[in-house]
Amino acid sequence: MEIQVTQPGLVTDQMRAALQANRVAGTKVGMLATAEIIVAAVAAVLREYRRISTVQIRCWLPRQAERFLKQAPSRIMK
Repeated sequence: MEIQVTQPGLVTDQMRAALQANRVAGTKVGMLATAEIIVAAVAAVLREYRRISTVQIRCWLPRQAERFLKQAPSRIMK
């Protein structure tokens, strides 16, 4: 199993598109692979939308996520 790290710019673009196209009251953030994605992308967009509540789940390092995915694929797919 391979983990693909998304580029921060793509995360920013996706977040902005979703927030502009929808009436969003809250977000959930999790499974971010790098600090750059967290700080440069997610935090930057959330600063622009301060009225939105955000919940953060545990952010795993890629190796931790890979280990979890190998151990519990049936739970994840449900």
